[in-house]
Amino acid sequence: MESPAVIEHPAALSPSGEVGTSGQRTLVFVTGLIRGSKAEENARSFTYRHAELVREILEQFEQGKELGRFENSLLILFPEPALAVRFSLKLQVAIRALADEAHQPIFEQEALLVVPAAAAEEPDSEPTASAYEGHVPACRSLAGLTKGNQILLTAPAFDHARCQLKKEELKEFGALLWLSHGLCQVPGIESPVEICEIREPGDGSTNPPAGLVKAGAEVPGQENIVLGWRPAPGATIPGTRNVLEGKLADGRFGEDWSGGDPSVKEKRMFQFCFRSDWVRMLKEKEAVFQSVKQKLGQQRNVLAVQAVSFDQPPFYICSELFEGKDLLSWAQGVGGAPAIPFATRLEIVAQAATGLQAAHEGKLLHLDLSPEHILVAGSGATLKDVQVKLTNFAVGHVGRTAQPTAPSPSSEAPAAPAGGTPPVSPADLYKAPEVIAGNPPTAKSEVYSLGIILCQLILGNLSEPVAPERIKEILTGLKREGMLGLFAANPQERAEGAGRLAGDLRAVIKERESRTGPAAVTRRRMFQTVASIVMGVVSLTILSIYGPKYLRRRKAAAKENLNKPDKKPDPKKKRSGEEDSSGSSVTSEESRDAGTEAKEGEEESNALKTTSRPASAVREKKKEEVKESAEMLFKLIILPIAVVVLLGTVVQQVVPMIKKHLNKGSSS
Repeated sequence: MESPAVIEHPAALSPSGEVGTSGQRTLVFVTGLIRGSKAEENARSFTYRHAELVREILEQFEQGKELGRFENSLLILFPEPALAVRFSLKLQVAIRALADEAHQPIFEQEALLVVPAAAAEEPDSEPTASAYEGHVPACRSLAGLTKGNQILLTAPAFDHARCQLKKEELKEFGALLWLSHGLCQVPGIESPVEICEIREPGDGSTNPPAGLVKAGAEVPGQENIVLGWRPAPGATIPGTRNVLEGKLADGRFGEDWSGGDPSVKEKRMFQFCFRSDWVRMLKEKEAVFQSVKQKLGQQRNVLAVQAVSFDQPPFYICSELFEGKDLLSWAQGVGGAPAIPFATRLEIVAQAATGLQAAHEGKLLHLDLSPEHILVAGSGATLKDVQVKLTNFAVGHVGRTAQPTAPSPSSEAPAAPAGGTPPVSPADLYKAPEVIAGNPPTAKSEVYSLGIILCQLILGNLSEPVAPERIKEILTGLKREGMLGLFAANPQERAEGAGRLAGDLRAVIKERESRTGPAAVTRRRMFQTVASIVMGVVSLTILSIYGPKYLRRRKAAAKENLNKPDKKPDPKKKRSGEEDSSGSSVTSEESRDAGTEAKEGEEESNALKTTSRPASAVREKKKEEVKESAEMLFKLIILPIAVVVLLGTVVQQVVPMIKKHLNKGSSS
């Protein structure tokens, strides 16, 4: 099955390439070797046992698939490098146990390559050996360089595993060395490829395996790469007791990792640098790091530097661990600069200005103030939920270019004009006009740089250039005349003091809060509460006054109706009825005439009574009618309104207390 074909150098094997899982695969090539006086005699049985052991370990990885067997070697496919590395480490542990059981030296040769997914491989189809057998020569060449208890792999697989694996996942394998050997020429791969290694510490040597052909000298710039030890989860930094936890980010001049001394609870951040030319520039700024450590170590808005190591590899800066991101990344994480509350935007700059003022008082300049060097933590929803720290003092140029920056121009350089267009270059975006014109930076120019960031935040765009006249126009809206003096285009006319900027910004925040902030909301709620209480008291007063009267009248009326005698029957009707029952011969017409006469007589009698009723009786009747109308008004209008207002007041005051109690119970 083995093919003599030479594979082309795929893009996935690029030293700077990133590893994904959609269009790339990781090949693991394993070979078991038995040595000793009885090696040839036991070779066949060992080959069978080795293959059986590989398959036992592979069963623990559902996503791994055995592609085929090539003589006494096996080719296995994984969707991502982190899984492949864990499989390889587990297999090494099992091989050592097998060697102890057999009382013979057994070596496991393993190599990992990241390769493109086979062109014929469908998303839901099973990969085949024929699709990947063209990579076998490169795998065999790489695996043949190992001596056992080590794994050789290409840089994409190496870096992916370092970033994705957790410290807990590697704990069972003990201490491991993660090494980079730089660009090498591997038979079966046309172009040079960066080769890395995972091995047990052993004698502590970081030398590459014998037979590995280095090709770094053929590639420009590779001579500046610092090879050897690389940070990884659970790895101990050489020469220290610090154990690394995990990678935080790709830093400005290397990689940022979290970790610390296991005997100390405090975690730290380690910024590693792997370029010797950048290390030389960092070492030139070592005095700045020491000054930041001594003068600004306790400053709340400056990232505290705790130690530096520039004498021997690994090179790093150790600082406090701050769970924040640079201003650009943080703003993107909360929905963009326009989504940041206005008061929070001002508070971010105010905290940065506070840290900058402390640096200036300590005779330190930042030299590269930009959103990239302002770290922000918290959600920013409120002023209390945002924390800002300045970082990377005097090292802004490190990582941008491999060449040291040119010396600062003399102070005799001409000052920048009062007006002018904003800078176009990203490197000049936050520089004051006089610095762009060639003058060295000063404390005033750094406050000006902070003003540009402030204007960008107010505009809601952290990439927009801001001209000097535009700064004045934007900051005029804050209505702080003293602040405008900090940002005059001419440095001779510019006021001094980052602390003054911080004070002015917090004064603006306080003024806005007094109008629309929590204090105004508190007053509005207090007014609503007082109004509700007054309405509730009025409702209770109405009920207490008119309620009992209404009930007494209703009770008296009911009692009067109960004691009122029944209406007496008409004597005429009674006689008429008696006559009818006794069989009288009176006709129906006579009865009608008699009834009509009686009705007319009764009406005449009532008319006489009305005309003769005294005026006092009429007044009493009107009073009764007014009382009845008032009772009806109270019953139909006043009483329902009073009840509704009373219930509304109770609900408004009681429901928030109930919700607060329930929320407190659920949070606890």
